[in-house]
Amino acid sequence: MGPLVRFLYQGELPEDQAESRKLQRKAARYVLWDNLLYKRSYLGPWLRCITPEEGQRVIQDIHEGLCGAHVGYRMLVKKALLLGYFWPTMRVDAQIMVFSCPACQHHAPEHHQPTNLMILITSPWSFEQWGTDIIGPFLRAPGNFAYAVVAVDYFTKWVEAEPLRSITGLAVQKFFWKSVVCRFGLPRVVISDNGRQFTDNPFKAWTTPRSATQETPFSLTYGSETVVPAEFITPNPRMPAYAAEVNEEERRVDLDLVEEKRDMAAGKVALYKNILTGNFNARVKHLRFSPGDLVLRKNSVSRAEPQGKLSPKWEGPYRVVESSQNGYCKLAYQDGSRVPQTWHAENLRLYYP
Repeated sequence: MGPLVRFLYQGELPEDQAESRKLQRKAARYVLWDNLLYKRSYLGPWLRCITPEEGQRVIQDIHEGLCGAHVGYRMLVKKALLLGYFWPTMRVDAQIMVFSCPACQHHAPEHHQPTNLMILITSPWSFEQWGTDIIGPFLRAPGNFAYAVVAVDYFTKWVEAEPLRSITGLAVQKFFWKSVVCRFGLPRVVISDNGRQFTDNPFKAWTTPRSATQETPFSLTYGSETVVPAEFITPNPRMPAYAAEVNEEERRVDLDLVEEKRDMAAGKVALYKNILTGNFNARVKHLRFSPGDLVLRKNSVSRAEPQGKLSPKWEGPYRVVESSQNGYCKLAYQDGSRVPQTWHAENLRLYYP
């Protein structure tokens, strides 16, 4: 602000004509009064021009003082302007202060945008790839059952389920052998994720067409559509056409033709997943960290801090020790000891010290 003050006080202009014209246009919005520089504001009052050091104290008091509300940097600048202060770097200074404020970083909103491209899990043929999981505990049912083990075929979406009294490896092994291997053959891949708990009743979707295949799991398994109880109450055109003497033969014909139906369903699955992948990947915002970066962990995942409405959404900081191209990071505490498990970038946030 030195050349501007000298021009307003002594009428001194730079030798460069371009700089001289620029300074004259800029000076039209400033006035020197009682040895203090003021700037005309569009918000109303004249703004007193202060040094960046004085400005730091002003925005710090607004942001973290007794009446501080930890507002965003734009609102912080607006409040400083309304109080009648101005300095050339006030927007950048406010932005740096907000980004490096520990309280603002720990209470920042969680990001829900995906950080990785979708990885498709496909099955080339029916009953070759199964997903299995355990749901519960539920209220104890007759027979002392409180859990259920569920297996779903990735291609047909066929579901097998069985109640369990307790979660043991032997019980799951017996279920899988009896309900999957003995009925559909030895699967090529079995995917298990015991961290997720499904609450939906797996039986109610058996006769609903899947979005990916446009076929029901029953149809892809047995070659024909099942008859649901509602069709007995209100008969549809399928019921009068039923003939018991030829029904078994027709069902055997359906079983001979089921492979063609599965081939068509496989093409529909590929098309559906390509569309799904394109829509998902369009929303991906890649987030990667480098070794040495300081990060915060999502408190709803780590649960290192108490949970509650006013509790911090992020906790830390931690230092990134290793990171992969897929977004997985190994972290360390401030004392250098390792944090258990690896953490994905979607559950981390860069920390500004």
